[in-house]
This record gives sequence, structure tokens and C-alpha cells, in this order.
Amino acid sequence: MAEGLKFALQKDALALVIDQAQQKPIGTAFVFIQTHWVVTARHVVIQDGIPRRSLELFFSSKKNVPAKVLYAHPTLDLAVLEFRGGPCDAPLFPSHHQFSGSKGLITAGYARTKGLVIEVNRIDSFDTERRDRVDGSEELIVFDAPFADGGHSGGPVFGEGAGVVGAVIEDFPVEFLPLRSLRFRRGPEADRCWVVTQGIV
Repeated sequence: MAEGLKFALQKDALALVIDQAQQKPIGTAFVFIQTHWVVTARHVVIQDGIPRRSLELFFSSKKNVPAKVLYAHPTLDLAVLEFRGGPCDAPLFPSHHQFSGSKGLITAGYARTKGLVIEVNRIDSFDTERRDRVDGSEELIVFDAPFADGGHSGGPVFGEGAGVVGAVIEDFPVEFLPLRSLRFRRGPEADRCWVVTQGIV
């Protein structure tokens, strides 16, 4: 990990989101503020405008817990699921990249090609941009993600001290990036950039 960017994290603060109807993980979530809430991406749990009805959270301790959509933001790609009886007693809390991202960021998410595993990756550099919306705007973090293989949607992005600075919401192949995004740093192995939303509380 980046120098100084090390912290302890209860492994059950992270979970895979599973649709029982499909019998497979569809995204990532993290226990946030309350021990019975997880945050994930809206598009993971909302299908055709309707909340998925057979959701389950799979924790690292091998415990499966039924969950339901408590709230889905009408415009931002964020949702909160509610569940009971989960194994995590140390939820994550928010931070902000301006205060905790000076040494890089760390992201965690489901790696589809590696089984029921949550993969952790270091982000050495990132940029920010603002996306305008009808009801306001949101600040986004954009970073290279050569490790992207799907499943990270809804996963947390950490700054120093395990503070959550955002949640993964989108990924773009480089050829589809807008011209203004060419300023973002890309290594020779990077074929995707991911966009992470901030201000999740």
C-alpha cells in the first residue's frame, strides 16, 4: 500500500450483494454508520425502476443475511439496504478526499474472476470533476482501474484512517471517455477508468 496508507478494517464491514434469483453476486456493499445498514450503488439493487426482491448479503465470515432496499437516491447512483443479524459490529464512517486522500486511495470490491472474493487495490493518483444535474451537481473522483473486471460497483473507496470518501458507481473503457478526461493519468496497462461518487451522507 502507499506509504502511510495503512489501517485496520473489520473484514465483515464489506459484503457481496447477491440476487438469490440469479444465484450469484451482482455488486459490492459496505456497512456504513449503522450496523444494520449497507451502502451500495443504486444500479446494483434497482432493476427496471423496481427494487430487487431477493437480495442477500454475503459476508467474509461466510454468513448470508437477507436484505431489502431501504432507500434509493432518485438521481445519484447510491442506495441503502437494511438487514438484521449481520456479523459486523464496527461500521465504516465518512471522510473526504481533500483531507484524507493525500497519500492515495484504496478501493475494495467483488472480483468476478476470483470467486467469492473482495479484492483490495491501491489508487496512487486520481482527479476530480463536477457533474451538473438538474437538481444540483456532484463531485466525482476519477482514477485508473486496470484491475476492473466488473462487480466493484457499490464498493467503498477509502482515504487515510479507513474513512470512506466515496462509492464506486461507474466504469468507462478509455475509448469512450470524454475528451476532457484525457488529462486523467493512465498507465500503459490501464484500459479503464472508474468514476466514484462523493458526498454519500
